[in-house]
Amino acid sequence: MDQTEEGQHLVVEAGYKPETITLSGKARTFTVNTNGAGEVKVSNATGVTVENGLSNTTFLEAEIKRSVVAHSNRVVLMADHSKLGHEAPISFCRLSNIVALVSDAPLSDKFSDFCRAHTVRVLTP
Repeated sequence: MDQTEEGQHLVVEAGYKPETITLSGKARTFTVNTNGAGEVKVSNATGVTVENGLSNTTFLEAEIKRSVVAHSNRVVLMADHSKLGHEAPISFCRLSNIVALVSDAPLSDKFSDFCRAHTVRVLTP
């Protein structure tokens, strides 16, 4: 990554594939803003486990998310129930590093206990 006054530029050989919600193909450049102290970043993940945290199936997408998480003071995870308890090959954030978890269904006891122990706010129906 190259550092500038605006933030860090990350060059990725990727293009967005809406059918799989992943990045692949052509090269892109974008800036990760590092000047927003106190900012909250919202992330999603292909898989989420208590043991290995947030994960994705593609290296490039995981690297982008890892960079965003690294430059965020607070991270909120939005993950539907089908992602919880499932793991993808590439981890990019520990579950204990998020401040809140938003999901579409109540959490399992394992996730609820973990979130309570690590003061992760849970927002479910």
